Amino acid sequence: AEGAAILAGDPAASVAGWGPRHAGATAVFSPGIPPSAPEFAAARAAGLRVRGELCLGCELFGGRVVAITGSKGKSSVVKLLADALSASGIPAVPCGNYGTPVCKVADLDPAPAVAVAECSSFQLETADEALAPEAAAVLNLSRDHLNRHGTMEAYLDAKLRIFDHFAPGGLALVPAPADDPGGVLARATALHPALRFATFGAAPDADLARSVLVRGGAAVPVDFRAAVERGDPLENVKVRPGDYVFLARREEAGVTICGEVRKPGVLPCAGGGRSLVGALAESGWRLETAWGSALVVREGPDGPRVWRVDVDGILAGEKRDVRVLPGDIVHVPPAEAGGAGGFGAPAPRRPAFPSGSW
Repeated sequence: AEGAAILAGDPAASVAGWGPRHAGATAVFSPGIPPSAPEFAAARAAGLRVRGELCLGCELFGGRVVAITGSKGKSSVVKLLADALSASGIPAVPCGNYGTPVCKVADLDPAPAVAVAECSSFQLETADEALAPEAAAVLNLSRDHLNRHGTMEAYLDAKLRIFDHFAPGGLALVPAPADDPGGVLARATALHPALRFATFGAAPDADLARSVLVRGGAAVPVDFRAAVERGDPLENVKVRPGDYVFLARREEAGVTICGEVRKPGVLPCAGGGRSLVGALAESGWRLETAWGSALVVREGPDGPRVWRVDVDGILAGEKRDVRVLPGDIVHVPPAEAGGAGGFGAPAPRRPAFPSGSW
């Protein structure tokens, strides 16, 4: 590459001799060289910035990144995601440890909108702030590469560096505990306590099983586990303008507020619930605006149900405020907020929640 220095002879000795004259330069290491190698120590001692090709490529690319790691199945998932995004009109390329190096993605013309990067544990050992994916997944963990990492704990910690600089509000996926003898979720939560992880898998405790597609104010029966994990074409429905897809996360203690509010997110909620109007106000909802209705999604014994709540009626004193519970999802559709666009066809008018639920 233009401007690159070529050092001959013993690598560590060459770096030690060249580095001090070029302090602040960057040394890009192949993932095949472990951080314990003398070349790493020599580069750091010489004042060089140590990086891997994966993160250098992400910095040069500058676009949206989806990152996938795990012991098995990475390449298949990366190819599937890149093909699915491209087929939906979002140009994407598989890259990283699979297919095209990320540095080469930065030179593609036209540039893709999304780089779907397979990340090996070797590559993730040198992860830095340039790897800030919008979505990332650790697919699984099995005994592998112990000649490099030494222990399963160190191997898992290397995998979990995929979340070190995770984009705020992104989707972080890990296996459900009952499907995961490696303890990925527990360790991920310990290393990244500020992140909210969603879990997937066939186990009953998988969050993905509680995910929901809302169309026209009603829940559409979609088996997300079959669609995502088995690739079942019958469950891979086409979303339409105005649809709302909620991918469930482990938020048993909170209420998710989303849609046309200034501060979407998860609000704390005790077991007894909290006021719907109060939750909307805390999320930046303006009391002086006529909002019409809000949609509340709640898990039930037969799957998620959707209710339309007459917020204007509550504010006018014609209806009583309702209490949302931990795990509820509150969505304010654009059409209800007076904005452009819509949420599909108007939701059928459902009766209020049974009195015992509030």
